[in-house]
Amino acid sequence: MPILYHGTSHNDALNMRGAQGTGTINVTKGSGEFGRGFYCHRKKARAWTHVINKFANPGMLIITIQDVTYNTLKIKLLSIQQARRLRQVVRSSADPNNFLVNSDVVVGPIENDQRVIQEKFETPAAGTVLNSDQTIRQVLP
Repeated sequence: MPILYHGTSHNDALNMRGAQGTGTINVTKGSGEFGRGFYCHRKKARAWTHVINKFANPGMLIITIQDVTYNTLKIKLLSIQQARRLRQVVRSSADPNNFLVNSDVVVGPIENDQRVIQEKFETPAAGTVLNSDQTIRQVLP
């Protein structure tokens, strides 16, 4: 059962958690090394590192997805070399902030520390899983 961490402002984390049973995570709003999508880490400390000095009131969205649900998604696992190549392709694309890999989830190492893995959710199907009533969303202050 994947437990994922998304660092953001506390208010944004509360908004993404949504009301009972329905989240409001938008996979089309964020962007990063692998293009447009909603980025998470499997390590809470890494997600905190991303936001601790970025927001006056940082917060953490914790997302727990059932294995059965997560495994319905098309997941692209990247090696270090594949992640490096994808970053080059994204950066050289006409619109890096809207670049899509055409996979529900892209999993690969971050650029500055290849031991740290990030997950990017990019499709409507991925958004449906993140926001479903089968996915647990919690907020840490």
